[in-house]
Amino acid sequence: KEDVIATVDMARRAMRLIGSDRQRVYCVYGPEVQAVYDSRDFVLINFKRALDDGDIKPFFQPVIRSLTGQIHSFEALARWNDPDRGTIPPSQFISILEETRQIHLLDLEIFRQVCQLQQSCQRMGLPIPVISVNISPVDFNSCDIVAEIEKIRNQYQIPSKYLKIEVLESVIVSAPDQLKEIIAQLHDLGYEIWMDDFGSGYSSMNNLKDFDFDLLKIDMAFLENFTENSQSKIIISEIVDMAKRLGIETLCEGIENRSQSDFLKEIGCQYQQGYLFAASMEPDELRNFLGEAGQQLENVSLSDYYSQIDRVNVLSNPTHSLAEQNSSLGENIDVPMAIVEKDGCSINYLYFNHALKRLLAIAENGQAVSAENLAKTPSVDKFLLEQMDRCQGKSQAISASYEEGGLHVKIRMRWLASQEKSSFVCIVTSEHYQE
Repeated sequence: KEDVIATVDMARRAMRLIGSDRQRVYCVYGPEVQAVYDSRDFVLINFKRALDDGDIKPFFQPVIRSLTGQIHSFEALARWNDPDRGTIPPSQFISILEETRQIHLLDLEIFRQVCQLQQSCQRMGLPIPVISVNISPVDFNSCDIVAEIEKIRNQYQIPSKYLKIEVLESVIVSAPDQLKEIIAQLHDLGYEIWMDDFGSGYSSMNNLKDFDFDLLKIDMAFLENFTENSQSKIIISEIVDMAKRLGIETLCEGIENRSQSDFLKEIGCQYQQGYLFAASMEPDELRNFLGEAGQQLENVSLSDYYSQIDRVNVLSNPTHSLAEQNSSLGENIDVPMAIVEKDGCSINYLYFNHALKRLLAIAENGQAVSAENLAKTPSVDKFLLEQMDRCQGKSQAISASYEEGGLHVKIRMRWLASQEKSSFVCIVTSEHYQE
């Protein structure tokens, strides 16, 4: 009953939906197929209008530093809220814009709105939030993306240290030479480059050898069936260990529960992101939050200090120098350790691993004692402060012994960093310790 040309066009549309899915043998044209193309047509017809009308804007999801629990930065996520259709998920417009080579218009508009928000925070006397922004591989061929980014940043006078650039790992396959050049240009301008969705299907160890990334965002797929699947923990641990040895930071996204978060801190993953901490915020919500955040927000002036501490590889012997840690490949020993911070005459435990908790419990003859409380007694604090003074500013680790009330331990301590406060890593051994 249909025109032959129209019928063939319908069949072609159904065929295109199969794509590269080898498990689908055929697709019949019907309302579901038509709905997909109606959605596609809506995006193509209304995208530029939505940009002009302000219907597309960034939402901001916090990124948490595992070591302190403070918010280190925010990721800008594009959201389209149509007056008639309501929220349009990114999955319904990102791929279409990439296919039609319009994605650079979206990426640059999100970048512009991010810089505009940062400028407004500065003028309101609020902390300037550090924000990461995604750019698509398609941008590389659609415009001079580096020049366009710089033009926007300079317009709003935002220092590049407040902006991180996220690039999908798939770009390495599609445009490796361009990516190397763009990373070099952005680094020269002071930006950090983050690899997004590491492990999502394109992963190759050569990517880390050949490209100078500052941070890996570990794909959330690794967290599926996390509690039941021990293989996920092994893989994530190995990624973090490898990245630490290469001098690359790690961020795991999709964190939904405390057990995932605790595990990531235990293995030394520097950053976490997910609904456990907060949902994404609209620009006005973010400004309100920044006005009340207080100690929840990391002071940008201390970011380098905490990053130095975060370079410690807790999956190897942390009292060794970084060069020695990198040479002890595959060591991954279960070392009882803590990372302690000296603030005046007080001590703050930034990291306290399970091996140390077990050690102190055994040292107390198996009694149910909180390891953290045991370590924070005045005599232990006094002992540690004395060793910190000995260790301060030295490149080599120092050793010392402590004995009181039947507790006999030896520590080895190494200075990590100083800026207003000083931090140290120490490992603990005891003659009472049993495997």
